[in-house]
Amino acid sequence: LFLGGEEVISTMQIANGFKVNLFASEQQFPDLVNPVQMAFDTKGRLWVSTWPTYPHWTPRVNQRNDKLLILVDGDGDGKAETQKVFADGLHNPTGFEFWGGGVIVANCPNLLFLKDTDGDDVADQRIRILGGISSGDTHHSANSFVLDPAGWIYFQEGVFHRTQIETPYGPVRNRDGAVWRFNPRTYQVERYAAYGFANPHGHVVDRWGQHFVHDGTGAVPFHGT
Repeated sequence: LFLGGEEVISTMQIANGFKVNLFASEQQFPDLVNPVQMAFDTKGRLWVSTWPTYPHWTPRVNQRNDKLLILVDGDGDGKAETQKVFADGLHNPTGFEFWGGGVIVANCPNLLFLKDTDGDDVADQRIRILGGISSGDTHHSANSFVLDPAGWIYFQEGVFHRTQIETPYGPVRNRDGAVWRFNPRTYQVERYAAYGFANPHGHVVDRWGQHFVHDGTGAVPFHGT
């Protein structure tokens, strides 16, 4: 839970009768700036994409150094003790997903595949696997990555965007809000839902394969059908 160093959820903690603690904060880990997406890996480590250059890198003003961090709770007390920088030098890492022994991460206008090949928890392989994703309004570019049961990766983008993706099967274009899906095994790209979203910033798939998408602007949930 990222609460700016403040444990401000005591009411919820008391009401539900369970212990809540601060897992990590910017006070403890200065790199933990503007966390955008987080996910636990199969080793129980928390990965977080951070965006200190929000809303975008500005030449001669700041460094192009957004990051993908790994926070480790080594003793199982529910608090991270150590941090590793899996990848730095990123640009607008608005989402990521584990795949193929590595991580697919947004690096607008591209998607990158990052992989650690020597076991030091630092990405030494960096491959651009998709391009042409609009960054017209960076804070609702490719976000909320999620895998479906068939292995497709879904991500969203919001209004004001003009994405044009070149694929081996031909170009795919979209204007304004949409849910995209990408098959990293075949490089197929499809508009899963081109809809009148404002800024969709959430996407989950339940155990039956149903999709639920959430529009952050109006706090409106949508069923995938």
